[in-house]
Amino acid sequence: MKATRKLIWFILAILALSLFLGYWFFISRNSATPQETDIKVVEVEEVGIKDIQQTIRLIGTIKPKNSTVLIAKTAGILDSLLPAGQVVKKGTLIAKIDNNEIERSYLLSESVEKLARDQYERALLLHKSGHLSKSIVEEKKRLWIEAQKKMSEAKIEFEKIRFQAPFDGTIGIFKAREGAQVQEGDPIVSFYDPASLMVEFGIPASVMTFIHEGQPVRIQRTSYTLTKVQKMIDEETHMSPAYVDFSCENCVIGAGIDVDLTVQRKEKVIVIPFEAVFLRNGKTFVYCVKENKAGLTPVNLGMREKEDVEITSGLQKGDILIARGQARLHPDIAVKIYHQATASHLPGQK
Repeated sequence: MKATRKLIWFILAILALSLFLGYWFFISRNSATPQETDIKVVEVEEVGIKDIQQTIRLIGTIKPKNSTVLIAKTAGILDSLLPAGQVVKKGTLIAKIDNNEIERSYLLSESVEKLARDQYERALLLHKSGHLSKSIVEEKKRLWIEAQKKMSEAKIEFEKIRFQAPFDGTIGIFKAREGAQVQEGDPIVSFYDPASLMVEFGIPASVMTFIHEGQPVRIQRTSYTLTKVQKMIDEETHMSPAYVDFSCENCVIGAGIDVDLTVQRKEKVIVIPFEAVFLRNGKTFVYCVKENKAGLTPVNLGMREKEDVEITSGLQKGDILIARGQARLHPDIAVKIYHQATASHLPGQK
């Protein structure tokens, strides 16, 4: 019985010793090559000097430079004479308000003025030949002047019921349908010149201090310059109205369009990929390769443009910047520079 117990304790001691030796061997093996397992492969690029510009994308609206809306100056029934979209010359009658009384009054005043003028001219000839006194001639002249005044008044009322093209252009959308009763002040029809276009957009108040007329603008991959900017901020939108002279054959007036406005531009500054920058304790850092290790480097940022950012301090031309993979790194960790030729031999590559 005692021999059996001794045998059991002996076997348990052998098992415990085996487990201890196995654990020690495993720890020793993994700690024997710490440098190999801690080496990180990184992508780098050499810090260089180049230009950078800050661009903001805004939404503009295509509009004609010359446009207007014809407004009713008196009440009546609308009569549309030409369709929307028709190109017409300046002075062409587009629509009118039916008002027979005003039309008759104008035609009658024209006839009276013409008759008074003819009578005055005839009286003047008779006076020169001695067949008519000067007082009669003066009376005929007075009647003619009075007829001219009445005709002018009638013409003003007559023009109120007519809608004529103010310049060469295209008839736009009718605001009131044909046959509708319109009142004084009602919009009747829009009118514009499609040959001369502009893009209207708003510039945020936050960048207005950098904006001036003539600044570069890109619309539909074409370069333009800022034609006009109002140095006034709209209280509701907090934007400042701006305009660019624009040319486009197939554009739709009133449609929205992207506007890329260059806010600032700097030449010959240090520029790096923005993804190389990270935050730590509220400050900005990058990693650079220094003696085959990742060196934590504080930097100050300047202008940003899409995927690039200006570095105002912290880096110099020629520094080897770790461009990607910062999340796997810590200061002074050993690193190996990634090369395209050896990519197939890197961990995780097939």
